[in-house]
Amino acid sequence: EKKGKAKDNFYGKLILEFDNKVHSSMKQETTTLKKLVEKLGNTEDKVECKKLKKKLEEAKFSNTFLRMQNERVERDLYWTRVRAHEFYQEMIHRGFVFEERPNEA
Repeated sequence: EKKGKAKDNFYGKLILEFDNKVHSSMKQETTTLKKLVEKLGNTEDKVECKKLKKKLEEAKFSNTFLRMQNERVERDLYWTRVRAHEFYQEMIHRGFVFEERPNEA
């Protein structure tokens, strides 16, 4: 809502600026209108560019965060396999399991 008000104020100021300049000759009016349209276009492009840059930064952060999570999951999975293998070896040593089965995966 604040952004909307700020945008309205900005465009309101541009319109007032345009209104003040319109009171000149017809040729100047046309030139002023072209400049105003160009100024509005540039402003909208800048706003859109800022929005896209913000989205890009958010995507980079999200990607980094997901990569860190993935690395943590892979590390945890590795250590789970190590512990499972150690447990299996201990069961063989204690005689609960008589032989290792080949990995069928």
